[in-house]
Amino acid sequence: MPLYERLLKIDQRIVYILVILAMLIPMIKPMGLPIGVSENTRKVYNLIESLPAGSVILVSHDTGPGNAPELNPMLTALARQAFRKNLKIVAMCFFDNANGPQFIQDSIEPVATEMGKEYGKDWINLGFKLQAVQTMKMMITDLWGGAMNVDWSGKPLSEFPMMANIKSIKNDVAVIFETTVGTPGYGEWMTYVSEPAGKPLTGGASLTMYSGVQQYIRSGQLKGFLGGMRGAAEYEQLVKKPGKGSAGMDSQSIGHLIVIGLIIIGNIGYFMQKKAALQSKGAVTYVSAQTGLYIGALLTIMAWSFLYKENPFFRFTEHLYIGLVTAYGVGYTYHNNLVPIVTKDIVQKGGYSLIIPAVVGLLIYARYVRGWVWLSRIPMAFWIGYGAGYSLAFTPAVFMKQIFDSFIRLNTINNIIYFLVVVTAVMFFIFTVKKESGPMKWGHYAGRYGLMIAFGSAFGSITMAYLSLIIGRLGYILRDALHLIK
Repeated sequence: MPLYERLLKIDQRIVYILVILAMLIPMIKPMGLPIGVSENTRKVYNLIESLPAGSVILVSHDTGPGNAPELNPMLTALARQAFRKNLKIVAMCFFDNANGPQFIQDSIEPVATEMGKEYGKDWINLGFKLQAVQTMKMMITDLWGGAMNVDWSGKPLSEFPMMANIKSIKNDVAVIFETTVGTPGYGEWMTYVSEPAGKPLTGGASLTMYSGVQQYIRSGQLKGFLGGMRGAAEYEQLVKKPGKGSAGMDSQSIGHLIVIGLIIIGNIGYFMQKKAALQSKGAVTYVSAQTGLYIGALLTIMAWSFLYKENPFFRFTEHLYIGLVTAYGVGYTYHNNLVPIVTKDIVQKGGYSLIIPAVVGLLIYARYVRGWVWLSRIPMAFWIGYGAGYSLAFTPAVFMKQIFDSFIRLNTINNIIYFLVVVTAVMFFIFTVKKESGPMKWGHYAGRYGLMIAFGSAFGSITMAYLSLIIGRLGYILRDALHLIK
């Protein structure tokens, strides 16, 4: 077989093995590869560094097992910087009631022990809270009420010395630090807390969200940003204590080099053969399990068996995961949303008018009844109309700053490029004017390429986030289940 055919027909299992080994070795023995610190990460560090001793940082750590390898190291680095400056941390979560509180404990407690800080005196974990928006609003003036007057273990807040002087976000919190993978996220904290209470908002998120928060960063509504595992590693460098974020970036960097090398090999084969470009194949489903360390490790390996070929082990894991997620979602919605509304708001408080929107909402299921599909459009119209009207009428402070930020001085290359991309992207979506010639034609083409670059950047961020997921599952197997690495 000619060399170019061998290059184009490399077994995909070899590719997967090379990538996994490239990421696995740095996890066992970190290499300490250099990482440049971005301006956004430095802004986060400088904001915390500017706080006087005794200031309170409110942390909302909203992540699940899938993104924990990216976000947990951020919280650990924050704790190290905060405790060094004798700052207080009040932490909670809205996203994952099963894992969120424990993630907070695992990320902060080891640092607190190492630096001689006490739980209840220097930091506290309020645990998981229901009804994010309502809780946020309440905490502006009544933080204890929003926390239901207890910490994550159910102990009264009155038993913890630090809480004697922390009664509300408005009067007692200096900075809000949010780590998130979606909702609730920066939009909610900005709309209901940061802007109304005048509190600076900062934090980090999965790298897949990086492009979606640029408008907040540019407008100054978000004071810096830690982007994925790289942001965590950069933060660790600034606090002068490399940790899991830095080790993960070693794995990502080596994994990227392997991927780049394989791309080069594939292109060499392409140009030698002058045939179709090598197409990437396969998608991996990563399964998170809550039924024990060994079962979780086994299910992860069973899911990864798809990399060899589809098999009964993979199908079993896939079906189990989908079934568990569906059952959990139904049970969670029933117990935490439906039951409280029916028993408290409707029965106890007599809010029978809530039955009307409930009936309208149920019309969404008319799409499954032949001849009645049109009824499902009614709740959709209500949701879209209410969402748009509410945003325009009651939350202009969030998006108006982003609109104003588009009016910039054209005195730097970055500003000129930003202005041109905004204008041409808008021109691309104008469909009422012919674009066959003139400025509209060239604006249309330029807008298309600008959007392609933006989508390409987002795709690159998603790829890095997927590598972070692989690193997280490898760490789960080797560190938590088999105890082969620390």
